[in-house]
Amino acid sequence: MLKKIKDIIEGNYNHLVGLNKDDPLYNISLRRLSICLECEHKTNSSIKLLKPYIKCGKCGCPLESKVKAPMSSCPIGKWGAVPEIKNINNKHKTVTMNANRMEMIATIKENYPNGFVHMIIPGHGGMINGKYVTAPKKMFEFDDGTTVYEGVENRKIVKEVLAAAPNNITIRNMVPEEEDISLAYRIARVNRLKKEYKKKEGKLAIVHELHANAGGGTGFEAYTTRKDNFSDLMAEIWLAEQEKMFPNQRNREHKEKDFYVIREIETYGYLAESYFFDSAADVALNCSREGIIKNAQVLINTMTVLDNLLV
Repeated sequence: MLKKIKDIIEGNYNHLVGLNKDDPLYNISLRRLSICLECEHKTNSSIKLLKPYIKCGKCGCPLESKVKAPMSSCPIGKWGAVPEIKNINNKHKTVTMNANRMEMIATIKENYPNGFVHMIIPGHGGMINGKYVTAPKKMFEFDDGTTVYEGVENRKIVKEVLAAAPNNITIRNMVPEEEDISLAYRIARVNRLKKEYKKKEGKLAIVHELHANAGGGTGFEAYTTRKDNFSDLMAEIWLAEQEKMFPNQRNREHKEKDFYVIREIETYGYLAESYFFDSAADVALNCSREGIIKNAQVLINTMTVLDNLLV
């Protein structure tokens, strides 16, 4: 009862004073109200000396005020509370949470009440009978004879993620086989399982595509398509966590490019390039046992931050 009174007071205040269009709650309240106005439980009401108003037939609250209380929720579950979401900070970077992003998160929370499934995809192939299946591509031999196989290192990180992640994070390895299966098949697998998770578990499957770079550079970067959506936030959170874990490595920032593997998936996702596998310094940092553990923890931390956005 006390919570309802607080929501009524806050909603009435926001309604009477008016919400600034830059306030994240402004667009959220409009979307909530549109849902309420189409609901069969809305009713017209009036109080003597006050102008007529529309109220919820289930809880009795005036709708124009109710939708402007951030922690208010629909009594039959058509929309939910929006807790305060602050900028995501760590030692090195701040991920900005603007009005559009808060609205995206609120929409995801309403449509997928049971949270995320984190689909993790190790890029390229692994080892079969001692042979690197993606050879001679996606590998590099240094002068001392040391050879780095990108697909093998990607799988080491995924294996560590699966072993170290807490049970409350739902993770699915989308390429458990060692074969370098085609991009088209990977995408089809993602899109099929995304639909299944929504239907059966009420969860949104999102993609973490894991790669390493090459070409004589150094550092890490993340790619999304040119669309402005939740994928951008995922990439920025990963970059922030990567920089926290590898503070002496160059952050090459968030980039946009319509790579086939992230363009064709029917969900949100990003492509992470954790290091350059033809850089001796990057390999020393990332491909040791300690480096594998750190890269895995970056992904686990990223998933944790994303999950907490929906709490």
